[in-house]
Amino acid sequence: ADAVVEWGPVDAAADAAARAVFEDAQTSALEAVHSVVHGSLAGVSDGRPMVEVDPAADVRRLVWLAAALLPAREQVLPFGKRDKPTPFAEVVMRSALPGLSTSDIAAVLRLHASVPEVAGWCARPVRPAELSRLELGLRVREAGPLWRAAFALGVAAAAPHFDARGALPSGEDIEPERLYAARAQWSESARPHARAVALLCRRVDELGLADAHALRPLLSGAELMREAALPKGPAVGRAARALLEFQLARRDATRDEAVSFLKHCAW
Repeated sequence: ADAVVEWGPVDAAADAAARAVFEDAQTSALEAVHSVVHGSLAGVSDGRPMVEVDPAADVRRLVWLAAALLPAREQVLPFGKRDKPTPFAEVVMRSALPGLSTSDIAAVLRLHASVPEVAGWCARPVRPAELSRLELGLRVREAGPLWRAAFALGVAAAAPHFDARGALPSGEDIEPERLYAARAQWSESARPHARAVALLCRRVDELGLADAHALRPLLSGAELMREAALPKGPAVGRAARALLEFQLARRDATRDEAVSFLKHCAW
């Protein structure tokens, strides 16, 4: 079983400041995902969702959990019996949310792993046509079945922070007018990033890459070794990766084309 995290003494003022910063970033992430998933950024999607996330309750739950933990995605803590360096988000899920399954935790971490690249695309912003089929395919494959949610989280990471402390002065005394005004201001600043991710999702669909995460290799491991004349060893892994990239880059790649490609590579 995982060891219980033991927190050492902390400076109260520093802790309060850190909590405030984290809560601001957390609220920003939740606002961004809400806006992208529910289409509440006026002028971007005419009220329609910019990213179609599976409406199933368990999927939405994972998306919101990933958004809430997004500010912690780059932090690492020692955890477990061997004090293994572990993502802070994973520490929180294992310590504070014991009901989560291993697959749920893995899904959230997989979403987080895809965020930096997507956020970079949103922040430049990159025109979807400038991204190759391979680049988009690899990102979808890395994010897995919830890749659309990963793209939505990219907006949260790229857009300016939502001013949570100014809009929500206290948990017991929420001021609707200030909250709406803050949301409107944030939405204006986030609009370019949200538009970028919407276009990226559209481009993925146009290229037939929506199921890239489930792409099966045209050759089995044994076939790959035989056709490429490879012995067991690191070269097999390199060849398998090359085969995957070959298939992602070519929408209708055939087995014969894959074999020809492998035979002309130096491993």
